Amino acid sequence: LRGLENDPGVLQAAILRHIRDIGAATRGHTYAWDVLNEPMSHRDIIEKLGHGAVAAWFREARAAVPGQPLLLNDFDLVGNGGNPSRRQNLYKLLADLRAADASPDVLGLQSHFWADRLTPPEKIWEILDEIHAATGLPLASTEFDINFPNDAVQADYTRDFLTAWFAHPATRSFIM
Repeated sequence: LRGLENDPGVLQAAILRHIRDIGAATRGHTYAWDVLNEPMSHRDIIEKLGHGAVAAWFREARAAVPGQPLLLNDFDLVGNGGNPSRRQNLYKLLADLRAADASPDVLGLQSHFWADRLTPPEKIWEILDEIHAATGLPLASTEFDINFPNDAVQADYTRDFLTAWFAHPATRSFIM
């Protein structure tokens, strides 16, 4: 895509073609599609093409895999203590997608946890409440992992996370 970055029209056409190709290759073989991954960090294309282009990606994916849930997925929304400014930026993107009638069906919250930044279960609930109130979307825990050297602490935290996660009414799935 770097070779196309100076021609936004050609770049967008290549992305849409890729979405159609992936949709055709995976249709019927998956239960959901992560259409946009880590848009708060990997923004080069989004900055070049704008949120309108992202909306077109979701519309193209919806046409490519009709009836399949579409996700937008990002990290440090709930993991590692949760980042409030990252969540605010996400809410802006989601508002723009909704305005363009191209909202994802599910919001994926990457659940990476580092030893020095385990989000307490009570805080997980607060964050889930905030995100669901702001978006109205069902929530999926994606990419769950814990970088912690003590197996007992890792097991206890996994238990506590899963308890908090699945007790929340907005949550739908968990992927490790």
